[in-house]
Amino acid sequence: MIRLQKYLADAGIASRRKVEVLIADGKVTVNGEVVRELGVKIDPLKDKVKYNGKIVLVDKRQVIYVFNKPLGVLSAASDERGRKVIPDYFPKDHRLFPVGRLDINTEGLILVTNDGELTYRLTHPKYEIDKVYEVIADGPLSYEKKNELERGCDIGPYEISGSRIRLIKREGNGYHYVVTIHEGKNRQVRQMFEYAGLHIKKLKRVAIGEIRLSNLPVGKHRELSKAERIYLKKVLR
Repeated sequence: MIRLQKYLADAGIASRRKVEVLIADGKVTVNGEVVRELGVKIDPLKDKVKYNGKIVLVDKRQVIYVFNKPLGVLSAASDERGRKVIPDYFPKDHRLFPVGRLDINTEGLILVTNDGELTYRLTHPKYEIDKVYEVIADGPLSYEKKNELERGCDIGPYEISGSRIRLIKREGNGYHYVVTIHEGKNRQVRQMFEYAGLHIKKLKRVAIGEIRLSNLPVGKHRELSKAERIYLKKVLR
C-alpha cells in the first residue's frame, strides 16, 4: 500500500505539494470515485487511479537530467498559451517536470526529473543546497549593500538569509559577479540587486550544490553522473 499523493508524485504528475492541491480540488479518482482526502492509501496493483480522467501509471525508471535552459523558455511542464516549456527539449519517453524554477529571462542549470518525491525534497527549505549564479549588473554593488545582502536582510518583498557575492571583473559597463544563495525565493537574485539600486543585464545559474553546468550547450541536457547521484543521496538524507 502507498499514499495516493506519493503515487501521483512518483508518476510525475506534479510535486508532492502540488499533488495535494490537485487531490483537494477533486481532480483525482480512485476506482471511479473522486478522492479529496489526503493520506488515502492505494494498492498500485489493484486500484485504478486517474488524474483529469486519464489513468496514472508510475514510470519505474527514475531519470534526473541537468538541462541548460535557454532564455524565453518557461520552467513549467506545460503552458496554456503555447509558449516553449522545458519538456519540449526532451524525448517523450517520460513525463518530466522541472525541479523548482528559473524565470523566463534567466538561463542556465535546472534539474528535470520524473520523480515527484525528489522534486519535493530538493525544493524543501530544510535542505539548504547552494545555488550559484553568474550575474552581469549595470553598476557596482556598494560596500554597504554588499555587506547587507551577505549578512541577510529585508529586501522588500521578503527577508533573505545570508549569501556570498564576489566581484569577478568589470567589462565595459557591466560588472560581473558570482552570487551564491541557498533559499531560491521568487526572483531572489534579481530582487537582491534591485534592492541595491542595480539592474541585472544577464543572469545565469551555473551550479546547484556539486552539480555543475560546465560546458553543456544551451538547450541541451545530460543525465546525472554516478558521482552526482551519490551527492544528491547524501544531501537529501
